[in-house]
Amino acid sequence: LITADGRLAQAANGRVTRFYDERDGLPKYPLFLMIGARLALVAKDADETLWLVDLPSMQKELLLKKAAGSFPLDKLKFLSTYTDGEGNLWFGTNRHGLFRARKQVIESYSQSDGLTDKTAYPIYQDRAGTIWIGSVGLTKYENGTFTPIESARKFVITAIGNDPLGRLLINNYG
Repeated sequence: LITADGRLAQAANGRVTRFYDERDGLPKYPLFLMIGARLALVAKDADETLWLVDLPSMQKELLLKKAAGSFPLDKLKFLSTYTDGEGNLWFGTNRHGLFRARKQVIESYSQSDGLTDKTAYPIYQDRAGTIWIGSVGLTKYENGTFTPIESARKFVITAIGNDPLGRLLINNYG
């Protein structure tokens, strides 16, 4: 859990068992928990450098360092983060689309690439390896192509998962 004062709280059996902060090596501003194949924390320093903190080991690694004239990281609001089975890092944002970071490469995707909206909410990888992106509408990403799902085009997708039989489950906010 990320607390209101910027600490990371570890919980077990319904109780907080430990708090982590800068004294434990965390960057100053935790932003989002990353789920998927890796449990991590995305955090930002005062100089707007983004860090990825591996939670089991509490080791941090540089994700993105702000360069002069680059995209203003303070305007980037994460709505979801995910690590897929290949180690790619996915970031759903508010009004800046979807970002994928792969081995020293960060790619940006938008409606012109096939996303249904400029806001990306949940990101999920199913058992077959397909990446699903929820937004106003549902988009799947497989074999390098984004495909909007026509039957969900008017849905506001806020959660994606699978049931025990492998069927895709989505939550429609509207």
